Amino acid sequence: MNFEQIIEISDKVFGKDYLTHKALKSYASNSNSKIIVLEKNERILGFSIVQIISHKQLEEVIFEEVPLSVNNFTKIGYRKMTAIHPDFRSAGMGQKLFELGQNWLEENQVQVVLTVSWINSKTLKYRKFLEFHDFKPLKKLKAYWRQESLERNYQCASCGAPPCHCKGMLYAKFQKS
Repeated sequence: MNFEQIIEISDKVFGKDYLTHKALKSYASNSNSKIIVLEKNERILGFSIVQIISHKQLEEVIFEEVPLSVNNFTKIGYRKMTAIHPDFRSAGMGQKLFELGQNWLEENQVQVVLTVSWINSKTLKYRKFLEFHDFKPLKKLKAYWRQESLERNYQCASCGAPPCHCKGMLYAKFQKS
């Protein structure tokens, strides 16, 4: 897997240094994580990272207490990130990555799937996409990336230099039994 191409896409979509080689290696070596890529002629056009996480890991991811509606689930799926190279958007790749990620999570029998979306005008289409696929908004996360941007010193695609001031929305899809 070409980590350099994945990081190049991440830098363009999420901001410089948001995704690191160290983090990618960790996802790739963890059986509870899956890196999904779409490629053509050995060029990665987009990627998605999905995970199975615990309540404790979820708290670390959202920097807040786990919402009560998720407390009773023991197998939590998390859509960490999905990104399409800007040159290849609007070609159905996001839908394909979404489906492949959902399939992996369902094969691993998660009970609920969570994801966080930026709250800004650029992400309205993605939020509507999530809601079309039965994801429900659970909780607004204020200054969601602030602490992480300061600790890791990454450049937010919207805010620029740390600290990041972006807000996030935690979404959930409760799987059918």
